[in-house]
Amino acid sequence: MISATASQNHTMDLKGKTILTERLRMVPLDLDHVDAILEWANDPAVTGNSQFFREPSDRKRIARFILEHETSEECAYFAAFVREGDYVGNVFLINMNRTHRHAQAGITLKQAAWNHGYAKELMRALVSFAFEDLDLNKVYLQVFTTNEKGLKLWTKVGFTVEGVLRQHYFVNGAFHDMYSMSMLREDAAG
Repeated sequence: MISATASQNHTMDLKGKTILTERLRMVPLDLDHVDAILEWANDPAVTGNSQFFREPSDRKRIARFILEHETSEECAYFAAFVREGDYVGNVFLINMNRTHRHAQAGITLKQAAWNHGYAKELMRALVSFAFEDLDLNKVYLQVFTTNEKGLKLWTKVGFTVEGVLRQHYFVNGAFHDMYSMSMLREDAAG
């Protein structure tokens, strides 16, 4: 477990860190996960909300991404698996700001892992990790305003809509509005 003191000193070592939920297991993303990521990396249905995966991906590109981020103090990437089985996707905190104690959350699940409740379970574990282990005060995310399923899911997890980021992303030739959503430490405790 990472203490509040470690958090304030801006050190984070995820090596060997495993987060368990009722059905799932999260481990730090590393080069062993490249092939699993390639299962969905070029699937537009999965990557439609991703900045990184808008470009075609191959082993080299994914490996470079992992190596660039595995020791960063500004992010925490986890590969997620069914407890004793298959890889289901990635969950992460990015844009971590230790001074203001907040980070942006995200998740990508391969299609075979959709509609099993994994996203809800993984995000609850990630938020708990952010508040308890990293001593953050706020976790936020962005979701397309047209993504009714996502909005419903993140609300169930405990996120609150803060507002709309108008024409925030330019995707497939059009501007798209995004909901800005967040959860505070006090929201999770209550």
